[in-house]
Amino acid sequence: MTRRDKLFKLAKGMIQRKRTSFKLMRRAVRRKMLDTNIGRHLKKRTVRTFWIQRITAAAFEHGISYPQLVYALSQTAIALDRKSLAKLATSEPLSFRAVVELAREQLLANREAEFETRIAKLKQEIEAVKIEREWIFENQRAKKEMLEKYTAYRETIAKTGARPPGSITEFYGEATKKKASGWWQLRKSKPKSEALEAMAAAKATK
Repeated sequence: MTRRDKLFKLAKGMIQRKRTSFKLMRRAVRRKMLDTNIGRHLKKRTVRTFWIQRITAAAFEHGISYPQLVYALSQTAIALDRKSLAKLATSEPLSFRAVVELAREQLLANREAEFETRIAKLKQEIEAVKIEREWIFENQRAKKEMLEKYTAYRETIAKTGARPPGSITEFYGEATKKKASGWWQLRKSKPKSEALEAMAAAKATK
């Protein structure tokens, strides 16, 4: 079959000179093939819309929305597409109800898992806040000790007129060491998450 014969076969049923004149026939067949290609995609879109409408109506009768149903089925091992669900909704309502029950169970399981995840995250944040507050209070106590040491140091100088033996760092003692290894030093040198991990490790070793 030649190219001309194929065009005559595709132009069968056209009116006027579109089925006899080769020039007009070629234009008409090209336009026909273009419209056929567009219509084929539009038909798929329309049929998918019909499936979704049927599934939505059937799911609404069982107290669940279409997005919830599709999301829950994607989380389970049920591999049903929209075409199959639409057929179940129209011809097998009992089977569709069983599918909806499985989807509802999966939604409940997802909510429980999300709730547990939130609780674990909140516990972690509370523990981090507790550690941070402990280190802040420890730094405040260290500052208070340093202030007392410094006041005593100044009083000693005022009374005796001479500096006490040793350097001022040795005179401060442990208060200066605590201040040097405190929360604010960790916070300056590291991000907050790493600083909290370092503080938790330091607390565990005590």
